Amino acid sequence: MAGERIERAVEEIIRSAEDLGLDVPLFSPQTHYDAVATKFIGTDPALYTPITKAAPNIAAKPKPALPQPAVVPPVKQAAPDPRLPTSRRFNRVLADAAVGALACAKGDDMGYSPDELRLKLGPRASRGSKPRCHIMTDGSPKEVARRLNEIAAPFALVTEADRWMPLGFSDTSEAELDKAVDLLDAENREQLRSWWLPENYPRARTPNFDIASTARIDNRRGLLLIEAKAHGNEIRGETVGRRRKPRNDGSPEETPEYRDASGETIGRAIADARDGLRKATGFHWGIDRDRCYQMSNRFAWAWRLTELGVPVVLVYLGFLNALEMNDVSPAFGSAADWEREVLAHSAGIVPPEIWGRTLEVNNQPFTALIRAVVQPL
Repeated sequence: MAGERIERAVEEIIRSAEDLGLDVPLFSPQTHYDAVATKFIGTDPALYTPITKAAPNIAAKPKPALPQPAVVPPVKQAAPDPRLPTSRRFNRVLADAAVGALACAKGDDMGYSPDELRLKLGPRASRGSKPRCHIMTDGSPKEVARRLNEIAAPFALVTEADRWMPLGFSDTSEAELDKAVDLLDAENREQLRSWWLPENYPRARTPNFDIASTARIDNRRGLLLIEAKAHGNEIRGETVGRRRKPRNDGSPEETPEYRDASGETIGRAIADARDGLRKATGFHWGIDRDRCYQMSNRFAWAWRLTELGVPVVLVYLGFLNALEMNDVSPAFGSAADWEREVLAHSAGIVPPEIWGRTLEVNNQPFTALIRAVVQPL
């Protein structure tokens, strides 16, 4: 059975190659099979033996026009990205199809074992909120859009045509908005970069959002931004200000010169956002570089986006029942537990009146939400 499911996955890869305009005869079924089988080695070695027995049949059989099996996650059929070489676009499709093939070989259960998550994300990121964010953005565009809409409705609408980051497990990059070419145009990305970073460090890191997606907000093109947590210490540990002391890792961003220069630009950017939010809403805002830096920069970036004409829905998302994190701190047991944590953390930083309501900021709708979901691993 595993061999048959892998065979269907190989056929899906070939169809995907055709959709990208590749010369399919250059990629034999055996070539595809080897690539998929390689994905299994080191992911679940027990699957490899029964799969290899099917290889001769796969190589010899003609390619039938079969319907796509329901258990294979469809590859996102967006228009080919002209910025990527054909080989890179095909590699992305191949990676997606290989992940789908793994799910097929395991059966209909789309869950991931701890070992699989460690291999995909690394040991430190294989539990808690991180893998859940990738699971939420994994699968067909229709499935991902449905999950995101369940979080953001009725304030934002995500469709299959929207773009989001990360892309499940095929591209695990989180969104740095000044570099997210799928989410913002070049002019807005440059405006964000010059607002936040020192002039001589245009490629330095900027705040990365756990999930970011284009969306319709008040019938306008905007951004859905999600900050996710899975246990108490994950948010309680964010009370500190921005780190000033450089790490000794040799990177250009970890020098005293950069930390000083960026400290000035970031402090000024957050202060501008604080003043702008106070003026727009009439509430007291306390976002600051030197206190609750993560939440402060999330709201500062949301404000700056509205200033650039981009509506924003910012969601603080709590993953409930992440019991594997109980050895660190208790998992959130209910939506009420999570809401209490957010309100306690944001006291003096974000006015409590703003949660769950749409504000007009820089003539753009801005909504901050506290939401909770159960997302098993």
